Amino acid sequence: MGCVKLVLLLMLYTFLCQLAFSSSLPQLCPKHQALALLQFKQTFTINPNASSGSCYEDTTLSWNKSTDCCSWNGVHCKFHTNSSLFQLSGLKRLDLSYNDFSGSLISAKFSELSSLTHLNVLYSSFTGVIPAEISHLSKLQVLSISTDKSYKLRLEPYNFELLLKNLTQLRVLHLDSVNISSTIPLNFSSYLTTLRLQDIQLRGVLHCPKLTVRFPMSIWNSSASLVKLYLTGVNFTGRIPGSFSHLTSLTYLDLSSANLSGPIPKPLWNLTNIELLYLDNNNFNGQLEGLSFNRSWMQLESLDISFNSLTGPIPSNVSGLQDLQLLILSSNYLNGTIPSWIFSLPSLMHLDLSNNSFSGKIHDFKSNNKGYFVSVKQNQLQGPIPKSLLDLQYLQFLILSQNNFSGQIPSTVCNLKTLGLLNLGSNNLEGTIPQCLGQMSRVSRLDLSNNCFSGAINTTFIPPSWLGGLPDLKILSLRSNKLHGPISDLRTDKLFAQIRVIDLSFNEFSGDLPVSLFENFQAMKIMGENNGTREYVAHTNTAVDPFSLIVTTKGLDLELPRVLSTYIIINLSWNKFMWKLINCLRLYQIHSLYVEEMSG
Repeated sequence: MGCVKLVLLLMLYTFLCQLAFSSSLPQLCPKHQALALLQFKQTFTINPNASSGSCYEDTTLSWNKSTDCCSWNGVHCKFHTNSSLFQLSGLKRLDLSYNDFSGSLISAKFSELSSLTHLNVLYSSFTGVIPAEISHLSKLQVLSISTDKSYKLRLEPYNFELLLKNLTQLRVLHLDSVNISSTIPLNFSSYLTTLRLQDIQLRGVLHCPKLTVRFPMSIWNSSASLVKLYLTGVNFTGRIPGSFSHLTSLTYLDLSSANLSGPIPKPLWNLTNIELLYLDNNNFNGQLEGLSFNRSWMQLESLDISFNSLTGPIPSNVSGLQDLQLLILSSNYLNGTIPSWIFSLPSLMHLDLSNNSFSGKIHDFKSNNKGYFVSVKQNQLQGPIPKSLLDLQYLQFLILSQNNFSGQIPSTVCNLKTLGLLNLGSNNLEGTIPQCLGQMSRVSRLDLSNNCFSGAINTTFIPPSWLGGLPDLKILSLRSNKLHGPISDLRTDKLFAQIRVIDLSFNEFSGDLPVSLFENFQAMKIMGENNGTREYVAHTNTAVDPFSLIVTTKGLDLELPRVLSTYIIINLSWNKFMWKLINCLRLYQIHSLYVEEMSG
């Protein structure tokens, strides 16, 4: 039945049975109580071969007849109770989360646990109908139900409304990936602070193919108490009503991927206590004029409005975002220049303005923030790379590709000691490549492709103290520049030791390829299969800047959207190399190679 994990604390990947009763006097566990728990344990098959990466240590090892059950891991006793698990009327907390019940049904007997205040069955591979009897647990304060992708859970028609109507003490309701055949009712627990309905699959009542959900238009009776509202993946129709303005205590609102449309409504701009606001992957349009002179978002820390249809410029007269740490406006139709106030936000750490239509220069700015991520990829920005960006000493990801930046790379880029990803590809940059890049020891991906860089290779490319000495470099792309000259003979150990992708195509390199270059490609040598696991090159940063590789074969450019770590790419095509490479590659057991028309 998979691995069963039993530990003490709620919400820590547990199988928790905490016996919390009214008496404060400690008492020994009665034999019939211990027997009930041992019998309950026997209903599961514990996998002795489960790896530590996917399953915690089996804490039921301490459960045996020779010891007092009150000393068993995962059990806390305060007085005697009945002989059957579902007759433990004093049981208050039951956590079955992150187990594998392999498609078992959720038992209606849960309703017999009349003292239950916390019930958690998140991601435990239950399937079928969530029993209506759950709504009889009138003392429930926290109810968390979801399933895995392989299984399906559903509520019968009107049972969602029944749950909310009867569970009047409910503070947290968490339903993920559950088919709900109901609308959101107006009347539910006035104590509710967190409502999470993530990726709920709405099914129609009677013959309707899909039930659409509308927000309540009037005040919810929990408006004042609701603090967290998760509605990501819910298929809403229409626009957000004015009733949202009554959610005065709301600090977390997630409406991502919810099929919402129209301009961002005023009630959202006026949420005075909001800290985290996610509106991404919808159909919002209109402009961001609500940012102008906004005095409500004084506590806002994260704002994501990516993948919508917003237009117009970012307002220049914005204040009151002193706590903003994450700002994502990518994949819209925003235009105009990027105002300097964005880069100067004192708490900003993550900024993503990629895939818009911003133009003009990025003007110098003053900032003392701890920004670690900046992406303005795929816009129409021009002018030199702003030196102010290179003064962000905590920067780890700098992505300026697919713009019209010009001039040279400032040598101050080498002051970014924590930089792991530098993508300047597809711009109009020129001049020589700063040799100090070879001192940036944390860089794992360097993309300078499709520019106008020039210079001889023996002075700007691979002396031992240069790029080859970067210990973590996995991807190097200098494709489509004006680099020329021979590659020096390398006799230094550990150069390019981690390299997986090296693309020097469409340059003017010439001469013999030195054997020593390939001797150092340790990561490219055959090291055995990886047990069938599909791993991709640069998987740690493809989420923030998806990596693809263009190779040219028979005159056609082919894009590889992802590169398996078992595939090694050496693209030396369209240069003027004279040396025969294949024998060298066989000698050093290079796993995979792409090389074509080396003499270009």
